[in-house]
Amino acid sequence: MRRMHIRSQSSEREAQLCELTVRDPGTVPLLPCASVSSSTPQGSMTGDSMQPVLRIVRIVLGTEQGQFLIILGLVLFMVYGNVHVSTESNLQATERRAESLYNQVVELTASQANLSKDLNLTSRAKETTSQMLLGARRDLDRINASFRQCQADLMTYVSNQPYMAAIILSEKQCQEQLKETNKSCNALFFMLNHKAKTLEVELAKEKEVCTKDKQGLMMSKGVVEEKLAECGKIQKQQQQERQLAEDRLQKVQALCLPLDKDKFEMELRNLWRDSIIPRTLDSMGYNLYHPLGSEIASARRSCDQMPALMSTKVEELARSLRAGIERVARENLDIQRQKLEVEEALRASQEAKEKVQKEAQAREAKLQAECARQTQLALEEKVALRKERDNMAKLLEEKRQEAEQLKMQLAVSSSTLDTCIKAKSQPMPMPRPVAPVPNRQPIDPAVLEEFKRRILESQRPVGNAVAPPSG
Repeated sequence: MRRMHIRSQSSEREAQLCELTVRDPGTVPLLPCASVSSSTPQGSMTGDSMQPVLRIVRIVLGTEQGQFLIILGLVLFMVYGNVHVSTESNLQATERRAESLYNQVVELTASQANLSKDLNLTSRAKETTSQMLLGARRDLDRINASFRQCQADLMTYVSNQPYMAAIILSEKQCQEQLKETNKSCNALFFMLNHKAKTLEVELAKEKEVCTKDKQGLMMSKGVVEEKLAECGKIQKQQQQERQLAEDRLQKVQALCLPLDKDKFEMELRNLWRDSIIPRTLDSMGYNLYHPLGSEIASARRSCDQMPALMSTKVEELARSLRAGIERVARENLDIQRQKLEVEEALRASQEAKEKVQKEAQAREAKLQAECARQTQLALEEKVALRKERDNMAKLLEEKRQEAEQLKMQLAVSSSTLDTCIKAKSQPMPMPRPVAPVPNRQPIDPAVLEEFKRRILESQRPVGNAVAPPSG
């Protein structure tokens, strides 16, 4: 059982060595893994004793020279020694040796990995150093170019100092002129503001007068409308009375038209002749001595006078009807005359109303036009003042921007010179401040304007152009 346990441990170590060989291709395999076999016939003493020897030989075949010599000595000792007695101790020693060799292989693998990492780090450090060297060379080239540029800027700065001094002097003059202009502009603004307030007060007064006139016209309009309504009522009443009179007249005329005096008399006479009374009277004899004779004669006379009497009555009736008709006609004429007078008064009141309305509208339009004209004048004056103020503010802002740009240019030039001096660490003579020379040469205005334009264009951001000052 002890041997079987040792044999199984040896098989496990060989399997671990095989796995290490597979994981690390750079390691030399100690023995072929497929040839490991644990199936040995039991009961054979020779087979049991040769099994460790074969394993050791396989291990020796895959080791280096020093290990090979050590293992070879052990093998010879185990072969020519007492195999039966020292087999177990030899196996243990071999296992310890194999374990130590396995540990050495693991350490060598780890050291190889560490060396590979160190090699990679060294390569990266070399590349980094090369890049730093290239960067240092580029920085050196940049510093040299910057130094040359600084030299050129220094020369330009020295040559541009007279122009800068002239620009600063002109800026001071412009600021003084601007202050004087601001004073006059403020005085003019206050005067125009006072005038605008006065015009506003006058406009308020005119509006108040217009409001009062409008109220008076509205009151007169109400009175005229009331009179017009009364006239309309009177006219309507008179029209109704006229209509009634015309209806009555038509009825009377309709009743009077069929009446004709002569025709009525003729009809009465014919009716009398055709009646039975005259025939009876004619057939009766006249006997004066008869008691009824006198009465009959009187009756006959009465009957003969009946048509004339009826005619007289009819004539009186016609006369009374004619008088009534004439009276109705006169009343109708009076009504028509009153109607014409009322219509004339209504027309006159309407004309007066229209005239008053037109006069009120004309006066209101005139007042509105005058107010609009005064308001427009005040607004135009305000707009002109605001425009002039904006122009002055714009001019002041342009002058301020020019001054700031010149100051910034001076600061940039000074900082550039300081940087160049510090970079090269060489003492350079700084330009002395410009002092007013008694016999200084006059500066050409055209050259000065060109210098201003170049400075402004160099400091002007894109899309924010400022017109260069003229004069």
